[in-house]
Amino acid sequence: MPRGVLSILGRERLTWFLVLVGAIFAMGTARQRPAAQASASPRAPRAGAITRDEALYQQALANGLERDDPIIRRRMVQKMEFLFQDPALIRTPSDAELAAYLAHNADRYRAPGLTAFSHVFFSRARRGRAAEEDATRALAVLRSARRQPELSPDLGDPFMLAYDFPPESSGEIASQFGSAFAEAVVVQTSGSWQGPVDSAYGVHLVRVRSRLPGRLPALTEIRARVLLDWTNEQQRDASDREYARIRSHYQAVISEENP
Repeated sequence: MPRGVLSILGRERLTWFLVLVGAIFAMGTARQRPAAQASASPRAPRAGAITRDEALYQQALANGLERDDPIIRRRMVQKMEFLFQDPALIRTPSDAELAAYLAHNADRYRAPGLTAFSHVFFSRARRGRAAEEDATRALAVLRSARRQPELSPDLGDPFMLAYDFPPESSGEIASQFGSAFAEAVVVQTSGSWQGPVDSAYGVHLVRVRSRLPGRLPALTEIRARVLLDWTNEQQRDASDREYARIRSHYQAVISEENP
């Protein structure tokens, strides 16, 4: 047979061999793919050991231990109350609703009146019974205008706090000088020296420099506070309604024991 014919036959045999090998490889890959997919799929649940805590918890439920434990009982009550107070159940109020709420609860939000004053102090620890008499004589000097206001403290004794106080509420004044002193100062006429006024420290002469009346702030000034209070009240109302609904499903039965 001529050499060229043999060369052609050899190439054809090689080509068919390569085709056959490729086909066998493809068949093997196809058989392996389902197995791989099956291994990737989730396995069916099977029985196995549980944790120590879970085993003891389940056994405690089976024994009814949760029924007579006051701590567990209280915790379950707290969880129910927490569910009642879900903020997502409360709608967002309009500004008109908040304004009405503010007006209805005006005393809660009313800003107190503020009083700014100066004073001259007379120590009972230093002067004894003469403290009030010395204060009365100093008052006459102050009212005669022979002393400048900034020199007025020189008529009295050193004081641990300030001599000139900025505008403060009655409660703030009471926290520093006592309630009796605060009550006297907040009704005092402004612009003139008056006294003597007793405090927790001793005796004082007082001059009210200015007074700002109490007022109800606008909603824009305290909107965040009003919104918080409105939301809390809505949650309490919702909780009370849900409690009433649940309570209607139960009735207390009191058994009478035979004597």
